[in-house]
Amino acid sequence: MTAAAKDQVRLLNDLGVRPGAAGTPAVDLGRGPGLQSLALAELGYSPVRTMWPRCCATRPGASPRAADWRSATAT
Repeated sequence: MTAAAKDQVRLLNDLGVRPGAAGTPAVDLGRGPGLQSLALAELGYSPVRTMWPRCCATRPGASPRAADWRSATAT
């Protein structure tokens, strides 16, 4: 896990997000590089789904597949 993702774990803890019980899903609304998805997975949430709004998928350089749901896993 990157230092930036670890910072997000600390931020989520500071905001009151606590480790999820096994099988507790989470959703990242997908407006950035995915650091919150990694942090949620590190906190035990599973599955973590990321959804890019269609407005983001149509930005120059964005892949059309980026609008699909994706899973994050902690490593």
